[in-house]
Amino acid sequence: MPSLAPTWNPTAELECLRCGARSDLAPEWHGCRSCGGPLVVSYGKVSLPFGADGLDDNIRRLGAALLPLSDPLIDLGQGSTPLVPLPQVGPRTWAKVEGQNPTGSHKDRFHAVSESIASLLGYTRVVTSSTGNHGLSCAAFAAAAGMRALVCLDPEATSAVRTQLHCYGARIAVVPGAVREIITHLTDSGWYPSTSADPALVGRGNPFGCEGYKQIAYEIVTALGHAPDVVALPVASGDTYYGIWKGFRELHERLDQQMPLILACQPVGAAPLALTEREHSESSLTVEDPVSLALSARDARSGWHATHALRSDGKVIEVAEEELISAIRTLGAAGICVEPASALAVAGLEQARRTHPLADDAEVVCVLTSSGLNWAEHLEVALGRPPVLDTAQALLVAGEVGGR
Repeated sequence: MPSLAPTWNPTAELECLRCGARSDLAPEWHGCRSCGGPLVVSYGKVSLPFGADGLDDNIRRLGAALLPLSDPLIDLGQGSTPLVPLPQVGPRTWAKVEGQNPTGSHKDRFHAVSESIASLLGYTRVVTSSTGNHGLSCAAFAAAAGMRALVCLDPEATSAVRTQLHCYGARIAVVPGAVREIITHLTDSGWYPSTSADPALVGRGNPFGCEGYKQIAYEIVTALGHAPDVVALPVASGDTYYGIWKGFRELHERLDQQMPLILACQPVGAAPLALTEREHSESSLTVEDPVSLALSARDARSGWHATHALRSDGKVIEVAEEELISAIRTLGAAGICVEPASALAVAGLEQARRTHPLADDAEVVCVLTSSGLNWAEHLEVALGRPPVLDTAQALLVAGEVGGR
C-alpha cells in the first residue's frame, strides 16, 4: 500500500456515518473497521477571520479550509459554473449548469479531489465504474496527474463517451455483473478506487471524492448572496446528494446560512431511496431490475450516505418517464441541452410543487448535472430523431416565418 503523503488537512479525520467511529485520514477503502458503514471526512474547528471581508470571502476561506488535503487540487478549470434564471420553470427558479465543467458534468468536482488524493498517496493506477460521466471525468483527471485509468463501463454508454475515454488514454472494460468483483480485486491489488463513498455499492468505497461536490453549495450561496429555499437534483448512488447537502450544512453551521430543503429526484422505475424510505429501512434497499431512460440515475441502490442526508434535510421525489421527457423539452426551449438524468431536477421540482407544500415564493435552484452533448443516442430515444428539411422545404419554412 502506498505510504501517506504529509499533506493531509490537520483538522480533518474520517467518520463512520453509521456508528460514529473516528480515525485518522488514510486510504480506508473497506469502510468502517467497526461496522462496515460508509466513511466520510469530518472537520474540527477552523479558526479563520470570518466577517471581515463579506460573505464571498468567508465562503472562499471556508471552502479552502474544509478539504481533506492542503495542497492545490488538480485543475482542469472545473467549477465556477453559471447560475442561470429559469422563468420557464417558475419564478425565482435558477439552474446551476454543471454541464459547463471541462468533461461536461459535475463529476469533475469529485475527481479533482479524488485523483489529487490518489496522486498524493503515490498511486499510479485508478479504477472506477461508470455509465459515462463518472468514467470520463476520472480518466481526464487521472491523465492530468500522469496515472492510468481503467473504467468499467456500462454497456449502454454512448459512442461519444467511449471515444473520449480513448482520447484520455483510459482502458475500457464492459463487464456486466462483474464490476464489484473487478473493483474489489484491483483495489486490493494496489489500484486506487475512485468510487462512491459507500463500499456496499461496488465493494470498495472512497471517502474523499464527495468533498468536491460541496463547492456547488458554496457557489450557489456566493451567487445568490444567501442560501435558497429549495435545491433539486438527480440522485443515483448518492455522492452528489450527500456532498451538496454537506456543503450547505457547513454553511449553515459555520456561517449561519439557512438550510434549504434538498429534493432527491429519482426515476419511478429506479428509486432505491424512495424504496428505503417507504420501508423505513435501516439499510439501503435494492430495486430489482431498475428501468429508466435516465441511465446515469438508473442505479439499483443508493448509498447510506444519501439516506443520512435525506433524513436530515430532504425529500425524495419519484419522477415518471413522461415527466422526465417533458423536462428535457422545457430545458431545451430555455436554451439548455441536458443529459436525460439531469432533467430529473426540473421534473422533480414540478412534481414537488404539485404534491408537497412548497411556498409559492420559494427560491429554488435546480442542479443540472450534465450536458446533453455526450448523450445524443439517449436524447434521440427521448425526443425522436431530428427532422431534416430538404432545400425546397427549408425555403418554404423560411418564407412562412418571415426569414431573410
